Amino acid sequence: MRKFTTILTLLTAVYSIYSQDITERDIVRITQEADIYLFYYNNYRKAASLYGDLYELEPGNHNLAAKLGIAYLNIESKRQKAIPLLRFASENIAPTERDYSDLGSMAPTETLYYLANAYHVNDSLEAAVRTYRQLLESLPEDNHLERDYIMVQIDACKRALAMREEPMPVEMELFSDLLSQFPGAGNPVLSGNDSLLLFSRERDDGTIRIYSSFRDEHGEWQPPEDITESFGRGGNLIPNSLTADGGLLVLSLYNEIEGNLYYSEREGQRWSRARRFPRNISSRYFEDHGFITPDGNTLFFSSNRPGGHGELDLYVSHRTGQRRWSEPENLGSTINSQYNENRPFFDTLTSTLWFSSERSGGLGGYSFFTSKLKDERWSAPELLPYPVSTTADNLFIGLIPHSDRFITSRLMAGGEEINIYTIRVIPADERVIQRTIIGVVVPGDGTLPDLEALSLQLFYRDGTVAEWESIESGKAGEFVMVVDSGDFILKASHPGYMPDSIFIDSDSGATGRDINVTLNLTPEEVYRGDFLFMRTILFGFDDYTLSDEAKEGLERLASVLRGRDSLKLKVTGYTDSSGNQEYNRELSLRRAEAVAGYLRARAPSSTDIVVRGEGASQFVAKNRLADGSDNPEGRGFNRRVTIGIEDPGTGITIVPDIWLPPHMRHPASERYGIVLIETTEMLHPGHFSGLEHGDQLFIRPFSRDSDYLYILGDFPDRAAAATHLERVREAGFKDATLISLYDTAEDVTPATDQTIGLPEEEMMEPLYTIQLFAGRGMPPEEYFGSLAYTILLGDDNLYRFVTGRYSSFREASGVLRQIRDMGYSDAFIRNYRAIKGRSKLIREENDGPDR
Repeated sequence: MRKFTTILTLLTAVYSIYSQDITERDIVRITQEADIYLFYYNNYRKAASLYGDLYELEPGNHNLAAKLGIAYLNIESKRQKAIPLLRFASENIAPTERDYSDLGSMAPTETLYYLANAYHVNDSLEAAVRTYRQLLESLPEDNHLERDYIMVQIDACKRALAMREEPMPVEMELFSDLLSQFPGAGNPVLSGNDSLLLFSRERDDGTIRIYSSFRDEHGEWQPPEDITESFGRGGNLIPNSLTADGGLLVLSLYNEIEGNLYYSEREGQRWSRARRFPRNISSRYFEDHGFITPDGNTLFFSSNRPGGHGELDLYVSHRTGQRRWSEPENLGSTINSQYNENRPFFDTLTSTLWFSSERSGGLGGYSFFTSKLKDERWSAPELLPYPVSTTADNLFIGLIPHSDRFITSRLMAGGEEINIYTIRVIPADERVIQRTIIGVVVPGDGTLPDLEALSLQLFYRDGTVAEWESIESGKAGEFVMVVDSGDFILKASHPGYMPDSIFIDSDSGATGRDINVTLNLTPEEVYRGDFLFMRTILFGFDDYTLSDEAKEGLERLASVLRGRDSLKLKVTGYTDSSGNQEYNRELSLRRAEAVAGYLRARAPSSTDIVVRGEGASQFVAKNRLADGSDNPEGRGFNRRVTIGIEDPGTGITIVPDIWLPPHMRHPASERYGIVLIETTEMLHPGHFSGLEHGDQLFIRPFSRDSDYLYILGDFPDRAAAATHLERVREAGFKDATLISLYDTAEDVTPATDQTIGLPEEEMMEPLYTIQLFAGRGMPPEEYFGSLAYTILLGDDNLYRFVTGRYSSFREASGVLRQIRDMGYSDAFIRNYRAIKGRSKLIREENDGPDR
């Protein structure tokens, strides 16, 4: 809909619509005024008042019905009234934007979207899905952005329908009985000592009043008092957050000119006038909400400043002086999506961020998500399920200090105005529930030869074992099982493959009803000889071009092929489940051809490459979740090409890396493993032959930076892992340590792109060096000054210039700082034996002793 970019002259007095001398000119001017309130000031109540009067004059005007419906849609207490208005308006929509007039009788072109949204936020989800699909049918096929957004909304509706069937058990109640006298109360802010409550209410004229309430010595909340005038700024401020002692308040201001952050300081019972944060925080762009930590030293806030990942992004800044703050840092792509992220709340005790987001995976509009900060990394955001999150916009949720309750503002079912409520999630030990495990078993070399031989077992804590034989779809290895509350290890095994297991905590309330898991079976042959792990090559939607990451992996594969005799490779392309069968088969073949063509240009002429396109088949991740909603991330892993050996007798086996992100395997469980050893070389499985670890626990190699971690087990809790840790240390692995598999999921990946089965004489103490430079040619001699160096020519035709030999990574790290201080800013630590084994020695370092 057209938005006004200039302020029209407003009426100086409110016209009486029903006066006898009302003219067509007066109606035009009132319509223009209402349009400005709606689209420029976002004063939906004032706009609704004006449109309502006009609509009573012209009840058959579809344009006025649409505008009044849009205004109601943005007023929580009136959004139900939007449905009949927008439904009527949708009967006469302007065919094109050119046909639409602000003063005409046809409804705007996007009316159908507003109608779908009205159904959506009012929980009329089946009607919302039907209307969204009508929208899809009206869009051109090449309008991918809008089509993808509508698909996100359809998925959100389906997710909400499923969650509504099995809602999270919660208790909700009014925060205080006093608030029953303050309908419309919102934006609640509590001090860390739980003695001060601030909240806001919007008047019909669009101005905002701020109220304050204290607890008395008996712990009772006192009647709220209007403190708006203390802050100034004309009644446009909204309270955001407080320090623990209630001495510093962060506020946000939004009017037709700016959206910025302010603060006020309290002295006794009085607040200072609001001051604007420094311009690196309150910029010339839009800042909507700020959360200050209890100590007052860290500020999380939302902004649409340039350089973000979507519209509103979340940022963090740290106090550097009394009124000085560090340059804000974007929280990164894990937290920020292509849509809006807003209203952050950070719990310093658990390092958990709570925020509102319009990202995919929610219930529509803004939903509540959480993420944990560990070792300066954010975990994948998790949705707070229904009814904590709802289909309407969920803006602001916080923890009530010293309790197990949340505080939020919302419109309760049957209510006429929003208010402030507390939410308590009923813990698992107070309820009995069942959960559905939706799983898929993925073989590491394609299709399992005999699915009837596939075994699924559940190992419970009490020692009982349950066999599960129900495989829904044999070809895909999919299975479904319903389990009671509790925790257990799920193990998949098959003759000829190494088994895989995963711990499942079905008590976890954060997962909703369904838990999605993926089990990966690796062929036993990879443990018996020379093999190569090759990352599965992924592609964008409807795309068959190779990414830089894919090319990097193919370059490494080509370098291996050059040192081999004739090989026969099998390159197979796949798609996700969207699109018709014929198109998908053609697209998968194009993807395979892109990979094969790249290899043919770099591999020896004796390499035979067979290309196949399998279309939408043999999925490694779920295209749709159990509730029928779309799973965009899962589809992304199915758009792939795998590379295999057609004739294993040639002595090399390529095992595709089909590892899925932990949050796709099981997003809610906190699991633990034992790091047996951390080394720079991959070890033969026989290295661990003396370790008794039972058939429920498995050892897997993972890579992190230039090291390998051999991790044992998948334990349900820290206590169980700690008990087994003592046995491991007694068995000779004295440096073994515990590791959180959930928190470190983004730091480690399954060991890939490495050759296994090194000669026995190379299984010795690791050796490190520092790489100074790599390139196609030789730099000038003066580049190195007096620094001694070795030159190696790699099989990728790159010269590598390295210096020093070090027995430990820590020793090399100490020297690296000195090397970088000498001007070699790009220097980094390498495994010397690893690069020497793939290189020709051009010059040995000889200008000084090895260090």
